[in-house]
Amino acid sequence: MGYMERLRSLAPWFILGVGGIFILFMVVSDMNFSQLFTDRGTIGEIDGEKISAQEFEEFYQQYLNQLRQSGQEPDHANDQQTREQAWNQFVMHKLVEKAYKKYGITATDEEIHNVIWGDSPPQFLTSSFMDSNGVFNRAAYENALRDPRNKENLIMVEDAIRQDILAKKLQALVTAGIVVTEPEIKRKFIDENIKMNAQYVLVDVNVYPDSLVKFTDDDLKEYYNKNSYLYKQEADRKLKYVVFNIQPSSKDSLAVQTILKNILKKIESDSLASFQSFVEAQSDLPYSKDTVHLDALPPALQSMVGKLKAGQIVGPLAGGDEMGLYKIDQTINGDSAFARASHILLEKTGDDAADLEAATKLYNDLKGGKNFEQTAKAVSKDPGSAANGGDLGWFPKGRMVKPFEDACFNGPVGEVQPPVKTEYGYHIIKVTNRSSEKFVIEKIVKKLTFSPQTATAIRREAEDFRSLAESIGLDSAAKTKNLAAMETQPFTEKVSAVPGVGYSKALVVQAFKEGLNDFLPVTTIDNRIIVAQITEVNTDGVKKFDSVKEEVKAAVIREKKFELALTAIKNIKSKTGGDLSKAPSIDKNARFGVADSFTLAGNISGLGMDYAFSYNAYKAKPNTISEPVKGLRGYYLIKLTMRENFNEQDYLSKRVTIRDQMLNERRQTASQLWMQQAIEDANVKYYPQN
Repeated sequence: MGYMERLRSLAPWFILGVGGIFILFMVVSDMNFSQLFTDRGTIGEIDGEKISAQEFEEFYQQYLNQLRQSGQEPDHANDQQTREQAWNQFVMHKLVEKAYKKYGITATDEEIHNVIWGDSPPQFLTSSFMDSNGVFNRAAYENALRDPRNKENLIMVEDAIRQDILAKKLQALVTAGIVVTEPEIKRKFIDENIKMNAQYVLVDVNVYPDSLVKFTDDDLKEYYNKNSYLYKQEADRKLKYVVFNIQPSSKDSLAVQTILKNILKKIESDSLASFQSFVEAQSDLPYSKDTVHLDALPPALQSMVGKLKAGQIVGPLAGGDEMGLYKIDQTINGDSAFARASHILLEKTGDDAADLEAATKLYNDLKGGKNFEQTAKAVSKDPGSAANGGDLGWFPKGRMVKPFEDACFNGPVGEVQPPVKTEYGYHIIKVTNRSSEKFVIEKIVKKLTFSPQTATAIRREAEDFRSLAESIGLDSAAKTKNLAAMETQPFTEKVSAVPGVGYSKALVVQAFKEGLNDFLPVTTIDNRIIVAQITEVNTDGVKKFDSVKEEVKAAVIREKKFELALTAIKNIKSKTGGDLSKAPSIDKNARFGVADSFTLAGNISGLGMDYAFSYNAYKAKPNTISEPVKGLRGYYLIKLTMRENFNEQDYLSKRVTIRDQMLNERRQTASQLWMQQAIEDANVKYYPQN
């Protein structure tokens, strides 16, 4: 690969992350979307600057290009989510650019030249000039830089390096005051390296049943008043909504079916052209010849197993979001057995003899001619198959519980079998087919998509429903139209996704513009249309007692269980005589254990993470039982049996690594906080299109 190709393979849209927060995108000067996109007005505001829809659309196209060049094909089904992610990146890009101007941060040509031509060029440039031993070929690299054919690519590289220099300078400014002191380094070394062993007794609060705890409403209100800070809330909203799915209509499906029928006629009338040539010319999916088990066939084709012949073309057949013509090139014997069966699952009453008697009676009725399919629909307790007359479709060995599987793979085909008992109850089974065939198939596939006319009709239906809901209420309108009315969880103004509904900043913005019981504008999210009403409005402040009463109740119960555990642990300490292993014989709720080789910052064997335990163990006097220690799970008594001494030599060998790690963590945190504050100060507003 030549240098020109190598440079082209480098993404021209560089994401330059410094501390994981300064995310910048190169803007190529000759890119012009003005002919592709007309200004639809303002899409948002950043620090008082109005952002035109055109400016953001240009950035959005760059964002999509960057995703593609990093191997992530954007999912059009989640277009709104992708746009909002791009908007967040755009906001950070704008704020960082403003910071460069505010603080006078620049990158000179000399600095850029030194990076490219210096002793240690960036890895993304040198990686293409490594030999098989990983040695950098400096001569080839410099020859490529001097090659006039690479001028345009070199300009892009210079722009990328300029952005990197700017970002690093900004981070250096933001994190200039960050230091790590010697005591802090030593503390972290101790936390992670000094090992301890200890015996302990735990009285876990979870051993006490809730019924053991007594409390009054006054106790609950007292806890609520003392801990009101725990129940602070941001302003939030709840919606009730109905969904209209935009999906292909019968006319859309018929149009695809007609296209496939016409293709089939051409195939049948053209004896010279191969099926592959029609696939390549007509299919929405690339050509492939696949050997598959029957459970990989479309359901309509599965029903024809046993009748399919080599050379046969079947279809059009619909399956999921596509319709196709399937050519059976070959049927071969496979190594996996499949069965197709129908069953009726009878209700499990707890009286096995009565259950068997009922199953036997039904079996005899079916053997006597009673319709299996209708009976399954009427009495089967398996909701997944009852609606299909008991039909389970095809399944391989190993998928069903053993008694059921044995009946399906060993019993006669076409006959109703005697009752079979499983953990779910008694089944009456009828095996309808068995096969181990595999199929070599080619296919012409057309995606089933909705037409603009269908989308418009569904939108009109949603608008009409909204008018009806405003007149008679959303619940009544939903009942009239046989639609499901659902309710969201509370959400704040900061979110981009409405719980249960999906990503739609437009819906969030509208929810905070309107008042209680107002209907929001009909909103399209991906392939769904949402009709929503605001059902709850909460302002900033402390949640009302009644709304958090159950939370308060759970907290009070847990607090009182800690009191019980403290009483128990004090009693145990007074009676152990220094031997913690006696604790379970003193109190059945006590647990004795040994924790070996744990550190202040690590997991404790048998207990997990509990800093109260490890901290009190570290400061304890060896071989002495501690005072009661309140941990995450209950109260402890701890006896430290071993604690390693501080190793000065080990500390010095790890000191620099620990210091650098702490510095990097603090710089990253500072960068994140800087960006969060910048976004907050900028009063960012986003006005997405529905």
